[in-house]
Amino acid sequence: MGSDAAFSKGSRQRGLWSLLTDLTPEQTRSLKICVAYATASITISMIYKAILSTWNFDAKFTLLTAQAALSLAFCIIVMEFWPETAADLHLRPFDMKVMRKSLPLGVLYVANIAVGWFGLQLVDVPMFLAIRRTATAFTLGSEFFMLGAVPSPLVQVGVLVIVLGTVIAGWETFNSDFVGYAYTLGNNVVTAVQLAFAKQFKEETGIQGFGLVYYNALTALPLAVLGAALRGEVAYVFEYEHVSDPRFIAAVFVASALGCFMTYIVLLCATVNSPTVTSVTGNIKDIATTFIGAALFPGFEATFLKVAGLLVSFSGSGMFTYAKLRSAADSQVHSEPPADVQAQGTASRQSKKQRSRLAGSGSSEESDDGSHA
Repeated sequence: MGSDAAFSKGSRQRGLWSLLTDLTPEQTRSLKICVAYATASITISMIYKAILSTWNFDAKFTLLTAQAALSLAFCIIVMEFWPETAADLHLRPFDMKVMRKSLPLGVLYVANIAVGWFGLQLVDVPMFLAIRRTATAFTLGSEFFMLGAVPSPLVQVGVLVIVLGTVIAGWETFNSDFVGYAYTLGNNVVTAVQLAFAKQFKEETGIQGFGLVYYNALTALPLAVLGAALRGEVAYVFEYEHVSDPRFIAAVFVASALGCFMTYIVLLCATVNSPTVTSVTGNIKDIATTFIGAALFPGFEATFLKVAGLLVSFSGSGMFTYAKLRSAADSQVHSEPPADVQAQGTASRQSKKQRSRLAGSGSSEESDDGSHA
């Protein structure tokens, strides 16, 4: 949070170039992490869209197999050769009890990615992202029914605006793109349930970060192989015309590696910069991805309703972020005692310390211990 305040203070009435050249090492690191998060997220979205739509590669479980295998290999190598780094990434040795508890979450992880890729293949990037933003509504609903959590009124308004914007943007093409929209909405439902299960899983086991990636990969890999076999993807891959194209192979490898890297960079961004900055970065990244996707891939028609709906959706996302920012600020204020209470506490400790010395009760070292206690 300290770096956030520094950014706000340092940016007043100054040019962008002056601001960038005068950054402290801490601010530079924070900015680099935000840029890395946004860049990785935009890149992985564009690569998978190209693989699924431009190259028309229809072996989704094969893609999931590659991503799960690479994630699992990374986690095992780090735990084997760099135990200190593994601890920093929340990687722990295999535990069968934890594995059994993670099975439902792993199944949801596989379903979430697979259904999302079906939607991404059929829907243009701006509409896909607009529909995906409504995942917040599904998440809030699942947390209400599963965990009893009730969001603030401002959060509810922001989410409603997001949903309204998405409905406006998709109104004209609802019938023609119904299947793609249905897959993407299904992706939202699975995402919401997965997040709720992930929260429960973390509370019960303490597993988070790459520890969650590790157990998800352990479940996802056999399920992905099974899904590929059932869909006949093995024969499809061998007959696929671009299977030996170096560009296609590089795209699959980079996308799989970025899928693993995204977990780390999101966690690092939220840790170094605060979750709010991560959320703001995500919204900015979302806007950039919308324009880049509309420019790179065919299928998006910039009609009045679509553009207006996307703008409304973006504004709702901004309201949601603002609500989260206010909530975080209020929590910080309420967690700190008022200044007069702090002053009274300090005066009380000093008075107690002085009485102890006057009474000559024990050594000064024991008196200091009593005062601090």
